[in-house]
This record gives sequence, C-alpha cells and structure tokens, in this order.
Amino acid sequence: MFRLRPLTLADADDVLRVVQARQTADLGAPDVTAGDVFDLWQASSFDLAADAVLAVDPVGAVIGYAMLWTPGALAVVDPAREGEGVGSALLAWAEQRARVSGRSVHRQLIASRNGAGHELLERAGYRQVRSYWRLVRALDLALEAPAPPAGVSIAPIQPAVDLRALSAAAETAFAGSADYEPETFGALLEEHLTAHDFDPSLSRVAWRMTNVVGFALCSRWTEQAAGYVGLLGVDPSERGQGLGSTLLVSVFAAFAAAGLREAYLEVASDNPRALGLYEGVGMTERHRMNALEKSI
Repeated sequence: MFRLRPLTLADADDVLRVVQARQTADLGAPDVTAGDVFDLWQASSFDLAADAVLAVDPVGAVIGYAMLWTPGALAVVDPAREGEGVGSALLAWAEQRARVSGRSVHRQLIASRNGAGHELLERAGYRQVRSYWRLVRALDLALEAPAPPAGVSIAPIQPAVDLRALSAAAETAFAGSADYEPETFGALLEEHLTAHDFDPSLSRVAWRMTNVVGFALCSRWTEQAAGYVGLLGVDPSERGQGLGSTLLVSVFAAFAAAGLREAYLEVASDNPRALGLYEGVGMTERHRMNALEKSI
C-alpha cells in the first residue's frame, strides 16, 4: 500500500535517494545531484506544492516521485518497489496535472533501458517521438581550439554584459529545432546561467563585430570530474563554416585545463546535423532517454 502526498523542501534527500536509485538501475550510475534537484524546484515557473508529488508507503518511506516541468513530466519509482502500482498512480497524477496546466500533450521522459516503464506508458497510449542521447568524450591537456572563421572572435562569457545578446541569439539558433519552445529572456537566464553549477570560465561566446553568432554555455560537474555543455548554438547565417566545432573544442580545452576528465552533452535523435557535429569532434553515446507522448 502507498499514498500520494505533496512534498516540501525538507523532502529533498529522500527524492534524491529515489532518483539516484532509479538512475543507477537505468543508466548504470547516478546522474543527478542535490543541486540539480533544487535548481528545478526553485525555478520561477515551478510550483513545488502543485507541480510535484511523492508516493510514500505506510511507514512514510518515499518510494516514488513525479514532477511536471517545461519539457514534460518525469515519474520515478524506486527499483525495489516496482510492481506495487506506484508508476500507474504517478502517471495518473502527472496527466491530471498536465490537463489543469493547459498542456496540449502528455509527455513523459524515461530511460531507454527501463522496459517496465515503457510497457506502462505504451499501454496507456503513449508513443515514442524522439530520444535524447547523452554523449561523452574523454579529455586531455593536448587539446587546442582551432582558429574561428574569419571575422569571428571567441571569448569567455561575461554574464553581466552578454546575457541579453545571448537570449536573442538563442531564439535565432534554436527556432528550427523539432522540440523548440520559445523561451523568454528570464527563462533562459534562469535555466542555464543561474544554475548552481554554471561556470562562466568554461563557457564561450562567439562574436562577429557586435553580434553574438554562437555560444556554448557550460557547467562544471565536480562529482563526475566532467564539463557539461548545457546549450550550444550557432546563428543560421554562420553555419557550415566550422564555428560549432570550434566552440566545442574551445570549451573541451577549457575543461581539460580545469582538470576535468570528460565532456558531456545531450542531443535529440531528430537533430542529425547536431549529432554529426558532435560525432565529428569525437563524442560517443553513453546512454539515452526517450520522450513518449500522447494527445490530451
């Protein structure tokens, strides 16, 4: 038996325990920290009391967790408590919350290795629309960034100066992506630049005169000894000249110089141009998450 209840900030340790157990089962190792949990919960678009829920057993132990956020919903069941109906209850809660929030589709993210979770969603009418691949590359101190295209300069980001220019550049760079959703300046700032692990010294901005034509916003993942490229964008007018690969190798070199051992990033399966770019700089797949949807 179990029940669903709202959660508070005091539940963070229990949520982290369940999420990390699920990721260990599905991905082979935890991929989230306490800082990541708090970043999501403290976003201005997220209502902790309404947009998340816990499943707890009769003695109060947390055995499941679900939340509704901008890309969709995430439901997590403790691997040791599968088969008790927790996943179905969390799915029903997420769908109801999505309806109340005015969403046009139900969207769930789930690890590709989670067979039981996929079966549950498919029985409920969900169909896979894309995957998100985690790519990785080992780093070494011999990395050197190539020269940028003629007329372009690359420099570390200066948050107090570059933010509004970055917001406009991001809208232009991602408008053609299959999973693009317009972001306000404040949402971009909050999601990437105020995250607990964002590192300006590892991030880069490409300028052509006074215009931002490319950027790589990066985080330092201390526990994994890795640098994470959270957002990479190139202005459509600059594509095909090697600016994307130059930005990537530039931040990889910065990661290595900072003593980090690996570089990570995510790419959607229906973005072959980006996938080709990343494979071209030596990145390979480590794991993938699948996005499944059904109409509301």
